[in-house]
Amino acid sequence: MRKKKALLLVLTLCMHTLLFAQSNIPFELLPSGHLLVKAKADGVEGNFIFDTGGGLTVFTKVFFDKLRQVKKQDGGYTGFRATGERLDIDLYNVSSFEFGGIKKPMPNAVILMQTSAASMVLFL
Repeated sequence: MRKKKALLLVLTLCMHTLLFAQSNIPFELLPSGHLLVKAKADGVEGNFIFDTGGGLTVFTKVFFDKLRQVKKQDGGYTGFRATGERLDIDLYNVSSFEFGGIKKPMPNAVILMQTSAASMVLFL
């Protein structure tokens, strides 16, 4: 009877560890306070600024040109700079996305922007 209880305890502890396992994602804290992480879009690895406050993902032109399986959406995105300047931007879908053990199609559209800070800004 004691062996059964001990076995049950060990199995319970093992299951708890498996069910509530967490992934560690290495990052670099930039002097600006941004989190810089590695991730892949369409199989291409890049440096990503991780930000949970936005609704769209922004790629640099250099990184975007490396992607082969992107599809332009019919619509577009209109935004405004802090100066009031209007931005009309094309939207794209990316075939695959991999970040910290998560691998799936990127369901959100991405915006193509001209910038050089990182490969892209990842908004989740």
